[in-house]
Amino acid sequence: MYEQIARNKRRTIGYMAVFVLAWLGVGAALGALYAAWRPTAGGGAGGAVITGMVLAAVIAGAAIAFTPASGTRLVLAVAGALPAERSRYPQL
Repeated sequence: MYEQIARNKRRTIGYMAVFVLAWLGVGAALGALYAAWRPTAGGGAGGAVITGMVLAAVIAGAAIAFTPASGTRLVLAVAGALPAERSRYPQL
């Protein structure tokens, strides 16, 4: 069982890394599009790409910080889970 827990933790870190990399890619693409749309933007194309990546990294970091705090609540809400009544389910 401990091996499964360790494997799940490693996978979680891997998924978070892929999530951040995907957001960095989106930020870079949006920065490049902005630079192409407005070529006179300060810092040139490289500056716009880096700015897009930084903004995307902030969004990804906020999402990663928000998920552990609300993930359980969201899953239970989607599943329609209700608290178990002590009188009806004493074995719990």
